[in-house]
Amino acid sequence: MVFLHPGTAVLLAAAAGLLVAAGLFLAVRGRNRAFRFLSCLLPGLALACAGFALWDQLILQPAERLVGENRHVEATVLDYPLPAAYGESLTVRVGHVRCRLYLDDASGLEPGQRIRFDARLRLTEEQTGENYHLSMGLPLFAYGKGDVQLLGTVDRQWLYYPAKLGKLLRDNISAAFDEETAPFLTAILTGERSELKADSFFYAMMREAGVLHCIAVSGMHLSFLVSFLAILLGRGKHSSLVCIPVILLFMAVTGFTPSVVRAGIMQLALCVSVLLDRDYDNHSALALALGVLTALNPYASHNVGLLLSFLSTLGILLFYEKMSKSLFPVPKTWEKKLPGRIVRYARGSLAVSLSALTLTLPVSAYCFGQIPLLGPLSNLLILWAVTLTFGFGMLSALLGFVWMPLAVIVGWPARLLVRYIRWIVSVIGRLPFASLYPQNDMIALWLLCLYLLMAAFRFLPGIEHRLRGFSIAAAVTLVFSCAAGCVIWRQDALDAAVLDVGQGQCVVLLGRDFTLVADCGSTNAAENPGDTAARYLLSRGRLKVDALILSHYHADHRNGVEELMRRMPVGILIAPPPESEEAQALLDLASALGTSVRIVSEEVTEFSFGSLSASVTPPLGNVGDNEECLCALLRLGDYEVLTTGDASMETELRLLERLPLPDIELLIVGHHGSAGSCGEALLKAGAPDAAVISVGRNSYGLPSEEALQRLMSAGAAVYRTDRAGTVEICYREDKGAISDG
Repeated sequence: MVFLHPGTAVLLAAAAGLLVAAGLFLAVRGRNRAFRFLSCLLPGLALACAGFALWDQLILQPAERLVGENRHVEATVLDYPLPAAYGESLTVRVGHVRCRLYLDDASGLEPGQRIRFDARLRLTEEQTGENYHLSMGLPLFAYGKGDVQLLGTVDRQWLYYPAKLGKLLRDNISAAFDEETAPFLTAILTGERSELKADSFFYAMMREAGVLHCIAVSGMHLSFLVSFLAILLGRGKHSSLVCIPVILLFMAVTGFTPSVVRAGIMQLALCVSVLLDRDYDNHSALALALGVLTALNPYASHNVGLLLSFLSTLGILLFYEKMSKSLFPVPKTWEKKLPGRIVRYARGSLAVSLSALTLTLPVSAYCFGQIPLLGPLSNLLILWAVTLTFGFGMLSALLGFVWMPLAVIVGWPARLLVRYIRWIVSVIGRLPFASLYPQNDMIALWLLCLYLLMAAFRFLPGIEHRLRGFSIAAAVTLVFSCAAGCVIWRQDALDAAVLDVGQGQCVVLLGRDFTLVADCGSTNAAENPGDTAARYLLSRGRLKVDALILSHYHADHRNGVEELMRRMPVGILIAPPPESEEAQALLDLASALGTSVRIVSEEVTEFSFGSLSASVTPPLGNVGDNEECLCALLRLGDYEVLTTGDASMETELRLLERLPLPDIELLIVGHHGSAGSCGEALLKAGAPDAAVISVGRNSYGLPSEEALQRLMSAGAAVYRTDRAGTVEICYREDKGAISDG
């Protein structure tokens, strides 16, 4: 509905009335599942129609009127500041419009305060090119300048108590647990993941192992909470009366994210059905939840978290019962014994994981470029531990309000459980094919075959006993697809890719018998550039890196190297002499991980990796850190690639003296296209056919117009990662080079 024109508001309102009437009629007409489902779905659609009209009038149009250059803005603070790529960010409300505010320093601000600041406001949709922030109810970005003036506090402070309670819970968790445990507990209890994301390796392993949903606060965590209350209070009306305010409070503390609201509405519907002595139907509650969410925010349908939550729930409703009956049976002699209980638990957990994946796999493949193949195994091994961790962690956080030493003692089992979870995730996440990547066309073909088999299993009668054959067919087609995909990716003579890592650089060269990475760093990437490089390599069937050339130790070229070396074996690291303790620590880590370290300091050094040869120059500059970088000429037959790091024009002249250049086919533009790099002398000597600028959002004006003009005058085809994303150039000996941005 977000694609409809606002002028249809009157028609939508009329349609809403008709749908409500139809829903009420069906609600009293019958009690079977179809009637209950429609009686919830139709009013939900009605609410969504009305919500669209209200959203446009109350949110979008006022937001568009606020957009402009610097202006004085008064706002109400809605949450606590969080670290951002530059400075800090927090959510504020300007009039009726929620806005994400970015400040250099937001310390001291807290929910319920009125503030005044100077800011430049932009629509989030135009700024990012996507609807994610709109789906979270944030139509505006505000970029503050200067100091923030505190005007006082607003009335009805009780509205901000949930946000303050969430902050107190996070503080208690930090005080009661160590630095390894606290970020994980903070994520699963309050939904705040910024500290956990700082541990980029563990976060990446969770994604590879297919267990990120464990920390994305959603229906699973809400069901944990309701289950614990049911254990304490029993089941009945008195338990439902307690659960309703607790569910509402949990939704508020976690920020009313769409996936939590979806689960909360379904749990509230269950509680109300108990109180009213009415039948509860999961399908109807799911339809009602979706209708309410789209009524509150029509753009919620664009939220990937909500989509995954909805589809996983629907998959469980459609497939769980049939799948649990078809999995391995419990021997009759074990029925009432401990082994039988373990088998039933394993069967139920595996059935839940598999049924949840049935409908979410395409979304994961499309949105994240990843299929968590070993996700069911990971969930089987850790979900029981996550459940207990949630219980002990919540109890410990609440006891922190009473007496912190007691909270530390009660939280001791949670610390052990988190260590177990981290170990399992790290082991499974590092397995070669823990996840698959649909960039490989053969994997996409396998996914299609899998869904054809799944449809047969779900809808053809009497096929439950053939689950073993279904599993074998899926496994055989998977092995064939992976093998065929690896063969396909190794057919080209050379694949050169400049990865989109934001304001930084990471270059990947792939051939039949070599895998080389040049630089790996970024200052503002959404994910660690080492993870970006590892995922790209894994999607191409590469399980190791033969050589990693590090031009220099600046963060935008180096800060993903550690992550990449932890993710996959690196044969040799070629680097300049270390100029700091941090640089030396990186080289020591490489040695500890089994990587051979080669320092290039004085002479041009020749390397060979399969059919690829490399000439690497020592640092040639004498002005500053940017000058002290390695330059590398990479050759495969008649195809040459030159990368110069952040070298200046003066350094480029010294490069030409030490390493005469042939006509090069591909130039990785130096210093992200700055005016002081990529001089006419280098371009005249190298005469590159193509030039790629690795650049992201920055405040330096990169790439500069001067550098762009010089490149175009030299006749080079220019590609930029900030506009084209990852740039790939495939060289085939019989067809030449083909670019793909």
